[in-house]
Amino acid sequence: MKLTFDFNFKFCYKLLLLFLLFNISTHSQSIEICGTADIFEPDPAGVYSRSSEPSYFDTFTPKTFDIFFWRINKNDGSYTQGGTPLTPERARACVQYLNESFASSKICFNLVGMDTINSTIHHSGQSGSSINTYAVNNNYAKADAFNVYVPHLLNGAAGNGYPNRAYIGVTGASVLSNALIHELGHNFNLHHTFGPSNTRPHPENCERVTRLVTDPEYNADVAGDEITDTNAVPNFFREQHNYFAYAVEQAEIGYTWSQARQLAFLENGFSELTDAQAIEQALIDYGFTQDEVDYLRFNPAKDFAYCDTINCTYDPDNRINDPTSPFFKDCGMTPYQINQLDCRNTMSYFYRSCRDLYTLGQSIRM
Repeated sequence: MKLTFDFNFKFCYKLLLLFLLFNISTHSQSIEICGTADIFEPDPAGVYSRSSEPSYFDTFTPKTFDIFFWRINKNDGSYTQGGTPLTPERARACVQYLNESFASSKICFNLVGMDTINSTIHHSGQSGSSINTYAVNNNYAKADAFNVYVPHLLNGAAGNGYPNRAYIGVTGASVLSNALIHELGHNFNLHHTFGPSNTRPHPENCERVTRLVTDPEYNADVAGDEITDTNAVPNFFREQHNYFAYAVEQAEIGYTWSQARQLAFLENGFSELTDAQAIEQALIDYGFTQDEVDYLRFNPAKDFAYCDTINCTYDPDNRINDPTSPFFKDCGMTPYQINQLDCRNTMSYFYRSCRDLYTLGQSIRM
Protein backbone atom coordinates (compact mmCIF):
# COMPACT_ATOMS: atom_id res chain seq x y z
CA MET A 1 0.00 0.00 0.00
CA LYS A 2 1.53 3.25 -1.10
CA LEU A 3 -0.26 6.55 -0.75
CA THR A 4 0.83 10.02 -1.73
CA PHE A 5 -0.70 13.19 -0.38
CA ASP A 6 -0.52 16.69 -1.77
CA PHE A 7 -1.04 18.87 1.27
CA ASN A 8 0.24 22.44 1.12
CA PHE A 9 1.08 23.79 4.56
CA LYS A 10 3.14 26.75 3.37
CA PHE A 11 1.04 29.04 5.50
CA CYS A 12 0.03 26.44 8.08
CA TYR A 13 1.24 28.43 11.08
CA LYS A 14 -1.34 31.17 10.55
CA LEU A 15 -4.08 28.74 9.61
CA LEU A 16 -3.46 26.29 12.42
CA LEU A 17 -3.64 28.87 15.16
CA LEU A 18 -7.38 28.36 14.72
CA PHE A 19 -7.03 24.78 15.90
CA LEU A 20 -5.73 25.94 19.27
CA LEU A 21 -9.31 26.86 20.14
CA PHE A 22 -10.34 23.20 20.12
CA ASN A 23 -9.89 20.52 22.78
CA ILE A 24 -8.07 17.36 21.67
CA SER A 25 -9.96 15.16 24.10
CA THR A 26 -10.73 12.54 21.46
CA HIS A 27 -7.22 11.12 21.50
CA SER A 28 -6.22 8.09 23.53
CA GLN A 29 -5.70 8.80 27.24
CA SER A 30 -3.77 5.71 28.40
CA ILE A 31 -0.45 5.87 30.24
CA GLU A 32 2.52 5.75 27.92
CA ILE A 33 6.23 5.14 28.39
CA CYS A 34 8.88 7.04 26.43
CA GLY A 35 11.79 4.89 25.32
CA THR A 36 14.13 7.81 24.57
CA ALA A 37 17.33 7.60 26.58
CA ASP A 38 18.65 10.53 28.56
CA ILE A 39 20.89 12.85 26.59
CA PHE A 40 24.31 13.65 28.02
CA GLU A 41 26.10 15.29 25.10
CA PRO A 42 26.56 19.05 25.55
CA ASP A 43 25.10 21.43 23.00
CA PRO A 44 27.52 22.64 20.33
CA ALA A 45 28.98 26.02 21.24
CA GLY A 46 27.12 29.01 19.89
CA VAL A 47 24.05 27.11 18.71
CA TYR A 48 21.54 27.42 21.55
CA SER A 49 20.80 30.87 23.00
CA ARG A 50 19.11 29.57 26.19
CA SER A 51 16.65 32.40 25.83
CA SER A 52 13.00 32.34 26.81
CA GLU A 53 12.28 35.92 25.77
CA PRO A 54 9.22 36.63 23.59
CA SER A 55 11.12 39.30 21.66
CA TYR A 56 13.75 36.76 20.65
CA PHE A 57 11.15 34.16 19.70
CA ASP A 58 9.50 36.80 17.50
CA THR A 59 12.62 36.86 15.32
CA PHE A 60 11.93 33.32 14.11
CA THR A 61 9.83 32.62 11.04
CA PRO A 62 7.56 29.55 10.77
CA LYS A 63 9.26 26.37 9.60
CA THR A 64 7.60 23.58 7.61
CA PHE A 65 8.83 19.98 7.54
CA ASP A 66 7.70 17.15 5.28
CA ILE A 67 6.65 14.00 7.11
CA PHE A 68 6.11 10.44 5.86
CA PHE A 69 4.46 7.55 7.74
CA TRP A 70 5.36 3.86 7.53
CA ARG A 71 3.10 1.09 8.84
CA ILE A 72 5.12 -1.96 9.88
CA ASN A 73 3.34 -5.23 9.03
CA LYS A 74 4.39 -8.85 9.37
CA ASN A 75 6.29 -10.53 6.51
CA ASP A 76 3.07 -11.61 4.79
CA GLY A 77 1.50 -8.17 5.01
CA SER A 78 -0.81 -9.08 7.90
CA TYR A 79 -1.12 -7.22 11.19
CA THR A 80 -1.53 -8.54 14.73
CA GLN A 81 -5.20 -9.26 15.34
CA GLY A 82 -6.67 -6.78 17.76
CA GLY A 83 -3.90 -4.27 17.07
CA THR A 84 -4.30 -0.72 15.83
CA PRO A 85 -2.73 -0.48 12.38
CA LEU A 86 -1.98 2.87 10.83
CA THR A 87 -4.41 3.88 8.08
CA PRO A 88 -4.42 6.81 5.65
CA GLU A 89 -7.17 8.43 7.70
CA ARG A 90 -5.16 8.11 10.90
CA ALA A 91 -2.05 9.46 9.18
CA ARG A 92 -3.99 12.56 8.14
CA ALA A 93 -5.38 12.92 11.66
CA CYS A 94 -1.85 12.61 13.07
CA VAL A 95 -0.60 15.49 10.96
CA GLN A 96 -3.56 17.65 11.89
CA TYR A 97 -2.83 16.90 15.55
CA LEU A 98 0.87 17.68 15.03
CA ASN A 99 0.05 21.02 13.49
CA GLU A 100 -2.38 21.88 16.27
CA SER A 101 0.30 21.03 18.85
CA PHE A 102 3.27 22.73 17.20
CA ALA A 103 1.52 25.82 15.83
CA SER A 104 2.43 27.99 18.82
CA SER A 105 6.08 26.94 18.31
CA LYS A 106 5.95 28.12 14.66
CA ILE A 107 6.54 24.57 13.42
CA CYS A 108 4.36 22.91 10.78
CA PHE A 109 4.30 19.49 9.13
CA ASN A 110 3.36 18.63 5.56
CA LEU A 111 2.13 15.07 5.01
CA VAL A 112 3.77 13.77 1.84
CA GLY A 113 2.74 10.12 1.98
CA MET A 114 2.31 6.78 3.68
CA ASP A 115 3.56 3.31 2.81
CA THR A 116 4.07 -0.09 4.44
CA ILE A 117 7.07 -2.21 5.40
CA ASN A 118 6.59 -5.96 5.74
CA SER A 119 8.97 -7.27 8.40
CA THR A 120 7.80 -9.55 11.18
CA ILE A 121 10.89 -8.92 13.32
CA HIS A 122 10.22 -5.18 13.25
CA HIS A 123 6.46 -5.53 13.68
CA SER A 124 6.81 -6.13 17.43
CA GLY A 125 9.57 -5.46 19.92
CA GLN A 126 12.33 -3.58 18.08
CA SER A 127 13.44 0.03 18.59
CA GLY A 128 12.76 2.91 16.24
CA SER A 129 16.49 3.05 15.55
CA SER A 130 16.58 -0.61 14.52
CA ILE A 131 13.60 -0.09 12.24
CA ASN A 132 15.24 2.96 10.69
CA THR A 133 18.45 1.03 9.99
CA TYR A 134 16.46 -1.69 8.27
CA ALA A 135 14.44 0.90 6.34
CA VAL A 136 17.49 2.82 5.14
CA ASN A 137 19.24 -0.37 4.03
CA ASN A 138 16.15 -1.46 2.07
CA ASN A 139 15.24 1.88 0.46
CA TYR A 140 12.21 2.50 2.64
CA ALA A 141 13.36 5.80 4.19
CA LYS A 142 12.33 9.08 2.58
CA ALA A 143 15.05 11.70 2.21
CA ASP A 144 14.37 15.26 3.34
CA ALA A 145 11.39 14.24 5.47
CA PHE A 146 10.63 13.01 8.95
CA ASN A 147 10.11 9.24 8.77
CA VAL A 148 7.58 8.00 11.32
CA TYR A 149 7.72 4.21 11.77
CA VAL A 150 4.53 2.74 13.23
CA PRO A 151 4.86 -0.92 14.27
CA HIS A 152 2.45 -2.87 16.41
CA LEU A 153 4.87 -2.74 19.36
CA LEU A 154 8.26 -1.24 20.18
CA ASN A 155 10.78 -2.51 22.71
CA GLY A 156 8.84 -1.81 25.89
CA ALA A 157 7.93 1.75 24.99
CA ALA A 158 5.17 3.72 23.32
CA GLY A 159 7.71 5.71 21.34
CA ASN A 160 11.37 6.41 20.61
CA GLY A 161 12.60 9.87 19.60
CA TYR A 162 16.15 10.63 18.45
CA PRO A 163 17.69 14.06 19.06
CA ASN A 164 18.74 15.87 15.90
CA ARG A 165 17.52 13.00 13.73
CA ALA A 166 14.59 12.83 11.30
CA TYR A 167 13.08 9.48 12.29
CA ILE A 168 11.02 8.21 15.21
CA GLY A 169 9.14 5.08 16.20
CA VAL A 170 5.64 5.18 17.71
CA THR A 171 3.35 2.21 18.25
CA GLY A 172 0.12 1.90 16.32
CA ALA A 173 -1.93 2.34 19.48
CA SER A 174 -0.06 5.52 20.43
CA VAL A 175 0.63 7.33 17.17
CA LEU A 176 -2.56 9.41 17.35
CA SER A 177 -1.75 10.84 20.77
CA ASN A 178 0.66 13.19 22.46
CA ALA A 179 3.18 10.34 22.54
CA LEU A 180 3.93 11.42 18.96
CA ILE A 181 4.21 15.05 20.07
CA HIS A 182 6.51 14.06 22.94
CA GLU A 183 8.84 11.99 20.77
CA LEU A 184 9.10 14.69 18.10
CA GLY A 185 10.07 17.06 20.91
CA HIS A 186 13.08 14.80 21.46
CA ASN A 187 13.87 14.95 17.73
CA PHE A 188 13.94 18.74 18.08
CA ASN A 189 16.49 18.27 20.90
CA LEU A 190 14.23 18.69 23.93
CA HIS A 191 15.02 16.78 27.13
CA HIS A 192 12.50 15.46 29.60
CA THR A 193 11.69 18.26 32.02
CA PHE A 194 13.22 16.21 34.87
CA GLY A 195 16.46 15.28 33.11
CA PRO A 196 18.79 14.13 31.88
CA SER A 197 20.38 12.55 34.94
CA ASN A 198 18.40 14.87 37.22
CA THR A 199 18.25 12.39 40.08
CA ARG A 200 19.36 12.26 43.69
CA PRO A 201 21.56 11.09 45.32
CA HIS A 202 23.76 11.41 42.23
CA PRO A 203 23.06 15.00 41.17
CA GLU A 204 25.67 15.49 38.47
CA ASN A 205 23.01 17.32 36.49
CA CYS A 206 20.63 18.32 39.28
CA GLU A 207 18.51 21.32 38.38
CA ARG A 208 17.96 23.65 41.33
CA VAL A 209 14.61 25.24 42.09
CA THR A 210 15.74 28.87 42.13
CA ARG A 211 15.04 31.03 39.09
CA LEU A 212 16.93 34.03 40.47
CA VAL A 213 19.88 34.49 38.11
CA THR A 214 22.02 36.12 40.82
CA ASP A 215 21.55 33.17 43.18
CA PRO A 216 24.76 31.07 43.36
CA GLU A 217 22.59 27.94 43.08
CA TYR A 218 20.98 29.05 39.81
CA ASN A 219 21.65 26.55 37.03
CA ALA A 220 18.37 26.34 35.10
CA ASP A 221 20.10 27.23 31.83
CA VAL A 222 22.65 24.40 32.00
CA ALA A 223 21.10 21.64 34.15
CA GLY A 224 17.99 19.52 33.94
CA ASP A 225 16.27 20.25 30.64
CA GLU A 226 18.31 23.46 30.18
CA ILE A 227 15.12 25.47 29.72
CA THR A 228 14.75 28.48 32.00
CA ASP A 229 10.97 28.77 31.87
CA THR A 230 10.26 25.19 32.97
CA ASN A 231 10.51 24.65 36.71
CA ALA A 232 12.68 22.01 38.35
CA VAL A 233 10.47 18.93 38.60
CA PRO A 234 10.76 15.24 39.53
CA ASN A 235 9.79 12.29 37.36
CA PHE A 236 6.10 12.57 38.23
CA PHE A 237 5.32 9.10 36.90
CA ARG A 238 7.97 7.26 38.94
CA GLU A 239 8.50 9.63 41.86
CA GLN A 240 7.62 7.09 44.55
CA HIS A 241 9.73 4.45 42.82
CA ASN A 242 12.71 6.80 42.89
CA TYR A 243 12.30 7.70 46.57
CA PHE A 244 12.16 3.97 47.29
CA ALA A 245 15.46 3.52 45.47
CA TYR A 246 17.13 6.44 47.26
CA ALA A 247 16.00 5.09 50.63
CA VAL A 248 17.23 1.54 50.10
CA GLU A 249 20.54 2.59 48.56
CA GLN A 250 21.32 5.04 51.34
CA ALA A 251 20.66 2.35 53.95
CA GLU A 252 23.70 0.45 52.60
CA ILE A 253 22.07 -2.96 52.89
CA GLY A 254 23.53 -4.31 49.66
CA TYR A 255 21.63 -2.62 46.82
CA THR A 256 22.72 -0.13 44.22
CA TRP A 257 20.25 2.59 43.28
CA SER A 258 19.24 0.74 40.10
CA GLN A 259 18.80 -2.56 41.95
CA ALA A 260 16.73 -0.89 44.65
CA ARG A 261 14.53 0.77 42.04
CA GLN A 262 13.71 -2.62 40.57
CA LEU A 263 12.44 -3.71 43.99
CA ALA A 264 9.89 -0.91 43.79
CA PHE A 265 8.30 -2.66 40.79
CA LEU A 266 7.81 -6.05 42.50
CA GLU A 267 4.22 -7.12 41.92
CA ASN A 268 3.82 -8.40 45.47
CA GLY A 269 5.99 -5.81 47.15
CA PHE A 270 9.10 -6.59 49.19
CA SER A 271 7.45 -8.67 51.93
CA GLU A 272 8.79 -12.01 50.64
CA LEU A 273 12.43 -10.88 50.41
CA THR A 274 14.83 -12.23 53.02
CA ASP A 275 15.87 -8.69 53.96
CA ALA A 276 12.33 -7.31 54.07
CA GLN A 277 12.79 -5.98 57.60
CA ALA A 278 15.92 -4.04 56.60
CA ILE A 279 14.11 -2.60 53.57
CA GLU A 280 11.17 -1.56 55.74
CA GLN A 281 13.51 0.19 58.18
CA ALA A 282 15.27 1.92 55.28
CA LEU A 283 11.97 3.33 54.04
CA ILE A 284 10.98 4.51 57.51
CA ASP A 285 14.38 6.13 58.09
CA TYR A 286 14.13 7.94 54.75
CA GLY A 287 10.76 9.41 55.66
CA PHE A 288 8.09 7.19 54.10
CA THR A 289 4.85 7.27 56.08
CA GLN A 290 3.71 4.13 57.85
CA ASP A 291 0.75 3.88 55.48
CA GLU A 292 3.14 3.98 52.51
CA VAL A 293 5.39 1.33 54.01
CA ASP A 294 2.42 -0.93 54.77
CA TYR A 295 1.27 -0.58 51.16
CA LEU A 296 4.71 -1.09 49.60
CA ARG A 297 5.28 -4.22 51.67
CA PHE A 298 2.71 -6.03 49.52
CA ASN A 299 2.41 -3.89 46.37
CA PRO A 300 4.60 -2.15 43.78
CA ALA A 301 5.18 1.56 44.16
CA LYS A 302 2.33 3.71 42.84
CA ASP A 303 2.51 5.51 39.52
CA PHE A 304 1.84 9.26 39.87
CA ALA A 305 1.76 8.74 43.65
CA TYR A 306 1.91 12.46 44.42
CA CYS A 307 -0.15 13.82 41.53
CA ASP A 308 -3.78 14.76 41.03
CA THR A 309 -4.17 13.29 37.55
CA ILE A 310 -7.81 14.39 37.28
CA ASN A 311 -7.06 18.08 37.81
CA CYS A 312 -3.54 17.88 36.34
CA THR A 313 -1.81 19.27 39.43
CA TYR A 314 1.10 18.25 41.64
CA ASP A 315 -0.17 17.19 45.08
CA PRO A 316 2.66 16.74 47.63
CA ASP A 317 1.83 16.31 51.30
CA ASN A 318 3.20 18.17 54.32
CA ARG A 319 6.64 16.61 53.90
CA ILE A 320 7.36 19.36 51.38
CA ASN A 321 7.43 21.80 54.33
CA ASP A 322 9.67 19.59 56.49
CA PRO A 323 13.26 20.83 56.03
CA THR A 324 14.62 17.45 57.18
CA SER A 325 12.61 15.39 54.67
CA PRO A 326 14.01 14.72 51.18
CA PHE A 327 10.51 14.31 49.74
CA PHE A 328 9.40 16.87 47.13
CA LYS A 329 12.70 18.76 47.04
CA ASP A 330 15.64 19.30 44.70
CA CYS A 331 19.06 17.87 45.51
CA GLY A 332 19.81 20.88 47.70
CA MET A 333 16.70 20.20 49.84
CA THR A 334 14.81 23.18 48.43
CA PRO A 335 11.07 22.48 48.10
CA TYR A 336 9.78 22.21 44.55
CA GLN A 337 7.75 25.11 43.19
CA ILE A 338 5.60 23.33 40.64
CA ASN A 339 2.55 24.79 38.93
CA GLN A 340 -0.05 23.32 36.61
CA LEU A 341 1.85 24.39 33.50
CA ASP A 342 4.70 22.13 34.59
CA CYS A 343 2.24 19.24 34.89
CA ARG A 344 0.81 20.00 31.45
CA ASN A 345 4.20 20.20 29.77
CA THR A 346 4.50 17.80 26.85
CA MET A 347 8.03 16.77 27.84
CA SER A 348 7.16 15.98 31.45
CA TYR A 349 6.26 12.55 32.79
CA PHE A 350 2.89 13.68 34.07
CA TYR A 351 -0.29 11.74 33.21
CA ARG A 352 -0.54 11.74 29.45
CA SER A 353 -4.01 13.24 29.09
CA CYS A 354 -2.74 16.34 30.95
CA ARG A 355 0.24 17.04 28.68
CA ASP A 356 -0.60 19.56 25.98
CA LEU A 357 1.92 22.40 25.80
CA TYR A 358 5.45 23.55 25.12
CA THR A 359 6.86 26.66 26.78
CA LEU A 360 8.34 29.58 24.90
CA GLY A 361 11.81 28.48 26.02
CA GLN A 362 11.21 25.00 24.64
CA SER A 363 9.98 26.48 21.36
CA ILE A 364 13.17 28.53 21.08
CA ARG A 365 15.32 25.47 21.78
CA MET A 366 13.45 23.50 19.10
